[in-house]
Amino acid sequence: MSAITLNVCAFCNTVKEYVLRIQDAYKKRQANATTLRTLSMLSNAELHDIGICRGDIPYIAKGGRVYRGRFGYTTDKEKELV
Repeated sequence: MSAITLNVCAFCNTVKEYVLRIQDAYKKRQANATTLRTLSMLSNAELHDIGICRGDIPYIAKGGRVYRGRFGYTTDKEKELV
C-alpha cells in the first residue's frame, strides 16, 4: 500500500511543478508585455533620452540590456571592452 502512496505523491509533485512552471512563464510573459507596451508608448525623443531606439524595445522587453559606448553599438552578449 505504501508503494502506491509514494507513486501518487511523486505524480502529484510532478503535476505541481508543471503548474508552477506554467505560472512562472505566464508571469514573465505578462511582465515582458507590460514593458514592451510601456516603452512603445514613449516618443522617439524620450527613448533617445534614456539611450535606446525603437528597434531595441523587443530585446529590452525580454530582459536584454543595450549599451552604446564611445566606440559604437554593443550589447550585453558581446564581451567588448569600451
